[in-house]
Amino acid sequence: MPSQPTAYSTGPSFVVRVAGMPIDVLDRLRVGRTLALIGQVLDIEQWLDERRDRLCDELHGLIGGNDDTVSRRRLISLRRDVYLGRLPRTGMPDAASLPVLSRHLAADLEQWYLRVARRRDLLASAATELATESQEVRCALKDITADTNLLQALVLASPSLYATLATGPRRRPARTARSPAPARAGGRAASRPCAARRPRPWRRGAASWSSTR
Repeated sequence: MPSQPTAYSTGPSFVVRVAGMPIDVLDRLRVGRTLALIGQVLDIEQWLDERRDRLCDELHGLIGGNDDTVSRRRLISLRRDVYLGRLPRTGMPDAASLPVLSRHLAADLEQWYLRVARRRDLLASAATELATESQEVRCALKDITADTNLLQALVLASPSLYATLATGPRRRPARTARSPAPARAGGRAASRPCAARRPRPWRRGAASWSSTR
């Protein structure tokens, strides 16, 4: 026999815990444009991985028995570049400059070359975008950590971090400047119930505790 559904009901009293900050605070701490570029890089790397072994095998077949020393060395160097996923130093050879290549293999290598070059450009763009978005995140953190409720909670949760935010962080070289502690505090306040919404003292005649919000 199928089990009977269990009936539930709430009691006459209950407690609701809320986060101290809206969840969209976390959106300001993300580096979405950088992640989008990195996603494109990963797609290219997957494409290269799927074709690397086949291209290496075809090039290996052209190396053995090749009596042309110059051609043989170029093929060995090209095969090594394909295996390592790097751009050839002397540019991409085509069927005209390396006659031993078939048209089909030359076309496949051209597509491989274009994607490796595209990955290089995307990585350069991602590095630039990350620097820009990191500055935006630092500015967002400055606004988020100025929230009165968050500061009141930090007085109890992390006095040292509260003191740092009150006096300003010590200067560090730009290469190592990071703000992990304020980011964690803002993330916790926005994503889970915590003490960030500190209640006011009990007021005479009030029916319950009230929030500062």
